[in-house]
Amino acid sequence: MFLCIRRGFDAVCVERLDGDFAAGHYLQLGGVLPLLIGAAPRVLLAALPDEEIASYLARPLSQNTPKTPVDPDELWSAIRDIRDTGGSVSRDDVLLGVKAFGAPVYDHTGAVVAALSLSGISAHIPDEQEPHVLQQVRQAADKASSALGYTA
Repeated sequence: MFLCIRRGFDAVCVERLDGDFAAGHYLQLGGVLPLLIGAAPRVLLAALPDEEIASYLARPLSQNTPKTPVDPDELWSAIRDIRDTGGSVSRDDVLLGVKAFGAPVYDHTGAVVAALSLSGISAHIPDEQEPHVLQQVRQAADKASSALGYTA
C-alpha cells in the first residue's frame, strides 16, 4: 500500500506498507512518479483544475512501459472516469504484470491532499475482482480522509 502526495507534476511516495506478495518494489519511500503513471499519481492528476491538466498533457509525456498511456485523449478519458468513480485502476503501466488501485484522500476543506493505492501481481487479482479491490481502497482512503476532518 502506498500513500502519495503531489509535488508539481509528480507524485511522491510518503508512506508504504508491504504485504506478503509485495509487487510495489518500483516505488520506494521518497520515490517519485510522473502524474500519468500509476493509480495514485493519476488520482492526484484528476484532482487538478482542467487548465493545469491541459498544461501537463501538452508537454512531452514518457512511457514507463509500453502500457503507459500517453495519448491526451486517453488520459482525459481516464481522468473523467476517476472523477466519476472516485478511484483509479492501473494495469501494467508502472511495471508489467502489476495492477494498482488508487483513491483520493481529502482534507477538512474537501481538497485532495494525497492518494492511497494498493498494488498487486496481476495474476493474483482476476479482472472480476477489480471492483471489489477498488472499493476496499476507497474505503481505506475514506478512513484517512475522516481522520483529516473530511465529511462527505
